Amino acid sequence: MLRVTLWHEPQYFQFFIQDPAADTDLLVSKSTYGDLKLRRFACGNGITIVRVRSEYTRIPIAVEFDADGLAREDFGKWDHVVECSLETRTKEIVFAGCPDGPIHGAFGTLAVAPGRYRLRIHYGGQNTVQPDGETGDFYLVQVWPSNESDSEILKDVSGT
Repeated sequence: MLRVTLWHEPQYFQFFIQDPAADTDLLVSKSTYGDLKLRRFACGNGITIVRVRSEYTRIPIAVEFDADGLAREDFGKWDHVVECSLETRTKEIVFAGCPDGPIHGAFGTLAVAPGRYRLRIHYGGQNTVQPDGETGDFYLVQVWPSNESDSEILKDVSGT
């Protein structure tokens, strides 16, 4: 298993996980913003948008890749956990900032074979926003090969 921690300073309270060849405009719509507000993520067409609590505050995003599949984890320390699929036609998955996208806004890449992958996104520190705007949110993105295509919320207890 590969594990790295990426650091990102989000704009617009979000970041992208995507095939660098994906067309971001195909996902961005009024329904996408509804999903982001209610579900904290939106996915489709080779891109997943992750809503975060921070804006202009540097946050850690741990990334784990397991080519053999994923062992289940205890969700106890996480406020929110979701799963969705991501298809890539290229040989990488890019972690990119909004609005800059995968070319100018990439803050991490994961080398993979073209194909379908499953993302499990864990959200921690979701209730840490201070009056001065500082946050303590943190994230874990687990990635593994999978043909599953549904999206689901596995845990939602934060109430935000």
